[in-house]
Amino acid sequence: TRPMLALVLSTVFSAGFGLLIRVAQGMGANLVAVGSANYLTAMAVNAALFLLGGGSPPSGTTIAIAVGGGFCYAVAFFMVYRLTRERGASITGAVMRISTVVPVAFSLLAWGERLSGWQSAGAALALVSLPLLTLRPGAAREGRRARGGASLLVGLFFLNGVCLLAPRAFRATEAVGEEAAFLAVLFATAAATLCTVWAVTERRAAASAAPAGDPAAAGAARHPLLLDLAPGVAVGVSNALQN
Repeated sequence: TRPMLALVLSTVFSAGFGLLIRVAQGMGANLVAVGSANYLTAMAVNAALFLLGGGSPPSGTTIAIAVGGGFCYAVAFFMVYRLTRERGASITGAVMRISTVVPVAFSLLAWGERLSGWQSAGAALALVSLPLLTLRPGAAREGRRARGGASLLVGLFFLNGVCLLAPRAFRATEAVGEEAAFLAVLFATAAATLCTVWAVTERRAAASAAPAGDPAAAGAARHPLLLDLAPGVAVGVSNALQN
């Protein structure tokens, strides 16, 4: 029952992640700021779990896997945001769940795992459903835009699969008590990546929006920070609980 409960809760929080992204879009939030707040919150949650739970400090291998996974998480966030805008939260969420096939396939090849007959059938159905998700009403009329959306969908499938592979690779190291530290480093890497992009884009936006030599006008032109932080924190909580 515990694996089933974990699966159900993971699905619920994964859906909440996509829906909250959709809400942030409707609010007109800055996607880079939302992503930064998201990963900072998820990092804080796991850092608190590490400190309160007395887990083991992360090893070099754990840190390396977490850093690589965190960078992939940051890149995937941009793809999630864009696909949610173009196709909606339902399609995006479905693609993210189906991408579980990527770490499953890697586990079969690298770690010698085996699937039951029902599990193999489920994985096959997931792969069959992916091309069906690329279909879109009126795609023949939209032409290049429709093809671009399909490419984004397939790209998110593989990239999110790599994101899901990071925790599986960490599990393969058989590190004991490093789970919270692993996720804290992973989300810290993703947060650092998004915050760097956020700082650069904010500086460019302020420079282009204000007349030369008028710093007061530049400050007035900036995006309201609370509009980004509120949904970002909510997304981060959902993200931390999902992982």
